[in-house]
Amino acid sequence: MTSSCARCLSERTERGARIARFSADLKEFGEHLGVKKAHYVGWSMGAAVLWGYIDLFGTKGINKLVLIDEPPSIYRHADWSEKERLDAGGMTSSPERMVEAFTTGKPVSSLAADALESARRNLSL
Repeated sequence: MTSSCARCLSERTERGARIARFSADLKEFGEHLGVKKAHYVGWSMGAAVLWGYIDLFGTKGINKLVLIDEPPSIYRHADWSEKERLDAGGMTSSPERMVEAFTTGKPVSSLAADALESARRNLSL
């Protein structure tokens, strides 16, 4: 099962787009298919969905679980340095920059913006 939620290609639902809702959707989907126990792999936000699943429903329906590339935070907290953000796997320096990146396509961090500008300069030489 793949998800297009991260790319905003999914239809809007009346139930909302929250991690807990995605976790409940996963459980309901498994029940619909008649799956009693399964192997689950969650990547990035999918890992958070699986943690939500465990929080809501426990581990009874999980045979094996793999969590891939789940950063502790996707943006730098006010008291973090840029190095701490990078070490934690955060992809942007503020919630506002994250929203701007998702809505406009602008780079999410100053490092990405600097790299993009450098590449543009090198291409125009």
